[in-house]
Amino acid sequence: MQKSTKKLLWTACLSLAFALSFFGTANKAMASGTVGIYVDGQYYAPTPAAQNIARSSGYTSLFLFTTNIDAGGTITGFGATLCQNGVYTGDPTWGYKLAACKAAPSSVNRIEIVIGNWGTQSFTNIKNLIASQGTGASTVLYQNFLALKNATGVDAIQFDDETTYDVGSMVAFGRMLSSMGLKVTLCPYTNQAVWASVKSQLGNIVDAIYLQCYDGGAGNDPGNWINAFGGFKVTPGLWGNTETLQSATSKFVTWRANLGIPGGFMWLNGTMQWDYQRWPPALNMAFANSANYWVGSFGNNGTALQGTFDPYVSTSSGQSVGGCNEIAVTPSNNNGQQLWSILSAGGGNWHVQNVTSGQFLQATGDPYKNNAGQVVGGADKIALTPSAWNSSQQLWQIPVTANPGFSFLSPTNSQYLQSTNDTYHGVSGNYQAAGTPSSWGAGTQDQWNLIYAGQPGNPIPNGNYQIVARTTGTALDCTGGGTGNGTPIEVWTNLHNQYQLWRVTSLNNGYYSIINPNSGRSLDCSGFSGKDGTQIELWDYNGNGGQQWKFIPQADGGYSISPAITNANGAYDVFDGAGCSGNPGAKIILWPWGGGGCQQEWNLIPS
Repeated sequence: MQKSTKKLLWTACLSLAFALSFFGTANKAMASGTVGIYVDGQYYAPTPAAQNIARSSGYTSLFLFTTNIDAGGTITGFGATLCQNGVYTGDPTWGYKLAACKAAPSSVNRIEIVIGNWGTQSFTNIKNLIASQGTGASTVLYQNFLALKNATGVDAIQFDDETTYDVGSMVAFGRMLSSMGLKVTLCPYTNQAVWASVKSQLGNIVDAIYLQCYDGGAGNDPGNWINAFGGFKVTPGLWGNTETLQSATSKFVTWRANLGIPGGFMWLNGTMQWDYQRWPPALNMAFANSANYWVGSFGNNGTALQGTFDPYVSTSSGQSVGGCNEIAVTPSNNNGQQLWSILSAGGGNWHVQNVTSGQFLQATGDPYKNNAGQVVGGADKIALTPSAWNSSQQLWQIPVTANPGFSFLSPTNSQYLQSTNDTYHGVSGNYQAAGTPSSWGAGTQDQWNLIYAGQPGNPIPNGNYQIVARTTGTALDCTGGGTGNGTPIEVWTNLHNQYQLWRVTSLNNGYYSIINPNSGRSLDCSGFSGKDGTQIELWDYNGNGGQQWKFIPQADGGYSISPAITNANGAYDVFDGAGCSGNPGAKIILWPWGGGGCQQEWNLIPS
């Protein structure tokens, strides 16, 4: 990253800096919906807490900033010697812990290592090494990067050359990396002709270009650089020190509209714990076509927007309206009724759909009554209504507010979604929602926090996984290494063996089968029962509801796992450890959802 004062600020003040490369499809080689973030030493062998932060952050790519190459070809970074003389010498757990950042449910699907920075000599050293040794398989440069790739499992190497600018050696280096199966990305801010030549010669080896549009690159015009790269869509970035959420979002919206850019990135001075909630939702408003969120209230802290199953009753007629339900603001517990898909409706408008019911948020035009039963002039009720209605009152605009947060504005009724202070059905801590005029100046009552919760639809790709309890790190296991029908399922110390491997396959109905490849048998609800306390066991796969499983994403990055059959109360229980235990040997049972404690949340780690 360019700028000497920024480098000083980095080394003196920051534990983490990062950038976002946002949603879009213009760069065909990039995965649709890319959101990138630069991370520092926090993600060198990241702790479970850092892994979970990344997985629930909404970013799809981690950019590990930064590594350097010395004159002898040794790779260093994050305070460690990483590769020397063709041998990986860094933390032996780094690769496994990076893979855990991708473990479902996770927004992360790509990890890049950055080389260079302002004022470093890495690319001069690379140039000299190539001049003296070449890039063959016997060279120290080749062997060190192959060792780094094999140890870490990263997907790409990012070039942040801000010193040398030698086309020939960058091209040779990029081709060498490609021969190992790595992609290359570029992060320029100046010397356009050099970078254009590198991209031209490397072709599809380069699948993303992150253009710095701040500080020394503040005058960069993304359109000009797109032309220089022969029409390849650059991903422009801004610096958080000189931008607000509003100004950054405005610029990205304009760039996307005028240039068709695939997204953008931010260079921010903060930490993942703070910034991952601050920036992604705002910029997803600029670039995403859809995403799932929990919608928290700033006005009534600790509460979230929830779709209820209570029939909607019209104020005007006093009658319930078929197919419609009430909206409430209830204590945050991350249940499915508090999960919302925000879907682009074009023209800067959005639909807000409740994931559980499939109904849409609608400004009704029906007068709102407070707890005293009085009609409040200018305010209307909010309802959940069927998608088939396709009403203009189901459209919302979602401007950024100063908190930072968001407002939901009905362009049809010119009203803002507000969490009122009126209790919902007399239940303490539960509030009514209303549509109120902008002239009210409701303050934080009409401001909301969007917490990213993945993409609409079930996000888990088919494949083999370990299923690991988030609270204890113990893994689903076949008791005693059993393979026969009726073998109980338990949690056990994570051994990465065949008894802890599960093949997860979509059934294309929102549910999945979960089969142990070693035995060929399925996870099963004993006795085809969904009642509390039912033992989970192995059984021949027959596809019934006791062998169909839904993975429900939770706000802190885990999944709850429910069968397609219900308990005695008509609710769907979830996996849990018997007696709330996650100790090795604890049997897995069905139990009512209790907010994610005990062993009710799980990570899926690709294996």
